[in-house]
Amino acid sequence: MIIPSVGFNRERRLWFLPRIKLLGRYYMPWNPDLYRVLLASRDFTVREEEDYAVVRGRGFVYYAPKAYVSMLIEEWRVWEKWYLPEKNMRFETVLDVGAGCGETAIFYRLHGARKVIPVEADRSLEKFIRANMRLNNINYELFMEPFSLRHLDLDFDLVKMDVEGGERLLLDAKIDFPLILETHGLELTREFLKRGFRMMVQVARDVFVLTNL
Repeated sequence: MIIPSVGFNRERRLWFLPRIKLLGRYYMPWNPDLYRVLLASRDFTVREEEDYAVVRGRGFVYYAPKAYVSMLIEEWRVWEKWYLPEKNMRFETVLDVGAGCGETAIFYRLHGARKVIPVEADRSLEKFIRANMRLNNINYELFMEPFSLRHLDLDFDLVKMDVEGGERLLLDAKIDFPLILETHGLELTREFLKRGFRMMVQVARDVFVLTNL
């Protein structure tokens, strides 16, 4: 369980209201995300350092900046419910587009993937990805670069994609592979729905998880 700390809001009009600091992020007391993280954190052990944190839980170790750690804790149950293919579908290699620090690579490895191909544009995260692949004994092939359609020529049998707008490139692609896709914005989401995708859940304002499965 994570122990939050309490401070005060620095905005002039709200200076007297307390705010909660949790894994490097600040929440107002009425923010439901705060309580989701606190409840989910019961399943994890977190060690915080000055610039990063280490999470242990459910057979894995995760090393990342604190903002990514709080995201993993908050979203793990969402991934369990929506980021896996149907039970009768086998998958061995996952193309993980928008890999972050390797959190979803760890997730898919725990659910049976034998290899993960992380694609991540933010080069500052490379050391975290490589560390997490090593710590969790994951067979991987890493691409530290923005997603492009040429990545679809790689050998995989499932794609997870979360690139905050970069999914627009898929509108120009032939999608004949299983895809779990996070879309950002109503207009773009509607374009994928027109192409036969199915909406599974809305995870935030204007953020949706779609699939073609």
